[in-house]
Amino acid sequence: MFEVKPYEELRAEFAKYRQRFKRMVRHCRERSWRFKIVTERDIRTPYLSNAKFLRKYRKLTAQTLYKEQLLYSMKALGPTTAQGLLAMAYLHEEKRMAALTELWRMVANREIKAELDKPLTMHSTIWLGGEHA
Repeated sequence: MFEVKPYEELRAEFAKYRQRFKRMVRHCRERSWRFKIVTERDIRTPYLSNAKFLRKYRKLTAQTLYKEQLLYSMKALGPTTAQGLLAMAYLHEEKRMAALTELWRMVANREIKAELDKPLTMHSTIWLGGEHA
């Protein structure tokens, strides 16, 4: 169970919340749950920014030709960057830009893995995940 409070409010009024938090800890222990207090500092991370960015790609229909070419190139390259993969897969910039949507769709659906705890860029390391590894 999580209690979410703004950092400044929690800092300024912790004494006010202390008894309530103790009751919550007791309540959670009785149920074999864990209790944790979090603030916006815990929530507003690169992971959240990446999740928001990738969310719009999750429901897109796979672009089969781009997907197959990206997978083929990824298997040949091994771990690489988004920029490196697109450069390997497509000679022309126009095709790279068209394949970029499929690449982000694949990352969003975990067909291609990335470190989501760091800001996601064209220079982020990516590698094959799931059934494609």
